Amino acid sequence: MNTHRPITALGILATTLLAASAQAQTPPPAPAPAPEAAPPVAPAAPPPAAAPEAPAPAPEQPPAEAPAPAEVEPAPEVAAPAEPAPAEPPPAELAPPPEPEAVPVALAEEPPEEPPPAPPSVTPLTITGSVFSRYEAREGYEELGIAPSRVTREGDTFVYRARLGIATNPVDVGGGKSVSAMVAPQAAGTHSTQGTPETIGDVPNVGFYEAYARLAGSGFALDVGRFRMDYGDALVIGDLGWNETARAFQGGRVRFSGESGFYTDIFATLIREGSAATQAMFDGDQYFLGVYAGLGPLIGALDLDVYLLSLTTASIPGDAMAMTTDQEGSSFFTFGARVKQTIDMFDYRLEAGLQVGTTSVPQADARDKLAWQVDGGIGISPVKGLRIGLGGLAASGDKASSADKDEGWNQLYPTAHKFLGLADVFGGRTNAASGNFDISFKASDALVLKVQGHALSRLEENAAGEKYQGTEIDTHIIHPIGGGAALRGMYAVFLPNKDYYAGLDDKVHFFEAQFGYNF
Repeated sequence: MNTHRPITALGILATTLLAASAQAQTPPPAPAPAPEAAPPVAPAAPPPAAAPEAPAPAPEQPPAEAPAPAEVEPAPEVAAPAEPAPAEPPPAELAPPPEPEAVPVALAEEPPEEPPPAPPSVTPLTITGSVFSRYEAREGYEELGIAPSRVTREGDTFVYRARLGIATNPVDVGGGKSVSAMVAPQAAGTHSTQGTPETIGDVPNVGFYEAYARLAGSGFALDVGRFRMDYGDALVIGDLGWNETARAFQGGRVRFSGESGFYTDIFATLIREGSAATQAMFDGDQYFLGVYAGLGPLIGALDLDVYLLSLTTASIPGDAMAMTTDQEGSSFFTFGARVKQTIDMFDYRLEAGLQVGTTSVPQADARDKLAWQVDGGIGISPVKGLRIGLGGLAASGDKASSADKDEGWNQLYPTAHKFLGLADVFGGRTNAASGNFDISFKASDALVLKVQGHALSRLEENAAGEKYQGTEIDTHIIHPIGGGAALRGMYAVFLPNKDYYAGLDDKVHFFEAQFGYNF
């Protein structure tokens, strides 16, 4: 009996060792349950349930074949240290990452409401401008009895201008149309004359040269506000660009144009607001209306303009308290045409106009108007850079013999400075006759020389019975520096006819030097 106990004990020990060995070899199969745990990832609930069932593999162990099951039961206790199996929960903890992936899927089904589209941008802006400062010196105007004005004042002075043009990007408003805006603030005046104390009290004349809104479409553009107008050679309508303040108009203008380049402008502008003086609506208002068409592109390499313009003045009722009488309203029309062309080395220019209607007279009935003007010239360019030209002009004057009629040409709003002598002694284009010559030579891209001569006369005699007023010679030197910058010098001398000026023969001198930059 005792001999069997060691054998039994040995059998039990062998059984135990075999069980332990089986348990030790159990880890290799352990990965197999891991793939089985993977499918439950889709349904998130199964993984937690699988965790507590992890000890169940113990009955499946091969040692379960031992004859004494009661004694084999301790095997699970031995297997308990092998609880690496519960380490399988990490796969259960790895399951949550897919859950965040499911969230975007749900959100994708119901996308958030899109914000309203941003309004169209008016940027980028188109920026332009001009800056200049000019020294002017005049002498001899007072001696000839010429009434002082901005361009005939005696002495010397500095004038300046700083202008900035800001145009917005066109914004589409549908129907093939767009809107944009243009503003051009400007500071202009005379240096050191705006106030005291010096350098501190000087306040420049700051305002807006242009400020208008534009509605544009295919073949048309409508401008409303304040805008510049400059047509042809600026003989009837010019922007007066040489002047530090320059000229612009208030009102509306529409342009119709074609692909060839022809255009027709129709405009209506307010020149004078009469209510400031009369305190009544429309009374005394003055309007400048017109149609100006550039038809040259329809024909070829030719400038051909035709225009119909009107200057209309509303009536002003008399005032018994102020002891004034009625002023009759008036309106006269200007019919005109211009042609300009270059053919090989030759060029020519011709412009003519006729005015009919009535003109206002202070506190009186309007006068019938009939006036005319013609201006032209020819030129030849025999060699590169050189041009020689001859020209002349005439404009009717008001006759003293017909007090009830107005025969004087009204020059309207030109840049007259360049037609009748740069010294501005002769005055405006009315009762005028002039013969002129000019020579210009472009010595290089950086040097231009000009000489102009004017023989200035009147069509109607003055009180002394004279018509010929004098001769003027203008010289110009222009030095384009580049990049829009330029230096310019000018000298003009007027030689008066002393018989016209009652024995006075004092010469008039005008000099200016300017530095400017345009961009």
